[in-house]
Amino acid sequence: MDDKENKTTVTAQVTPDMKRRATQVFESMGLDRSTAINMFLIKAVRDNKLPFIPEGSPLEAAVQAVNDGDGITFNDVQAARDYLNSNDDDDD
Repeated sequence: MDDKENKTTVTAQVTPDMKRRATQVFESMGLDRSTAINMFLIKAVRDNKLPFIPEGSPLEAAVQAVNDGDGITFNDVQAARDYLNSNDDDDD
C-alpha cells in the first residue's frame, strides 16, 4: 500500500512570521515543514510525551535542579513512591 494513499492533513494556526522562521530553521537542516512536523509527532507518539521539556514549566525547573545537584534522586520507583507517600508532619 502506498503511504500517500494513507495520509491526512493536519492544520495548525500560526502567524506568518512563525511559519517563515520555522521554515528557515527546517530548511537549514535539510527538512521541509511536513517532514519536521511528522518527526515531532512520531517522537511524541513513540515516547508518549512531548519531545522536549517546555521552558518555564515546573518539570523544567525540576530537571534543572537535578542537573545542578540540588534535586532529590531515587534509585528506584519504589523509593520515590515511599518518599512521596511519607508523612511530612514532623514539624507539628
